[in-house]
Amino acid sequence: MVPEEINVGVEVATSAGKAAFPEVVIADGVECCRFRADIDLKLKEVNGAVADTEVRKPQMSFTFRALEPVDPTMPAFEYSQRSAVDFSGTESGADGKSYKLKVAMEMTVESRPVK
Repeated sequence: MVPEEINVGVEVATSAGKAAFPEVVIADGVECCRFRADIDLKLKEVNGAVADTEVRKPQMSFTFRALEPVDPTMPAFEYSQRSAVDFSGTESGADGKSYKLKVAMEMTVESRPVK
């Protein structure tokens, strides 16, 4: 069962991120900017993700890459996003026993316009 809502609390002091436009290029005759961003979040808590689970060391990371035309009316030439969630914990089983668990999930999205 997927929870309707998952609440996370971010540990601001130990989280970090950076974004940049490292270069301007010409792609298919169009002036474009490369964009990149990397974000690493350390979480204080994850509530609602898994019932009856004590979560330890939760973290999330995001990576974005894009080739964006300078003209804002044009769509991105390239776009990719990687999202990852990682945590460990202890889960209470229906039999009354505790079980260790390790969760690592990753999702990658890429898009390019059709010519």
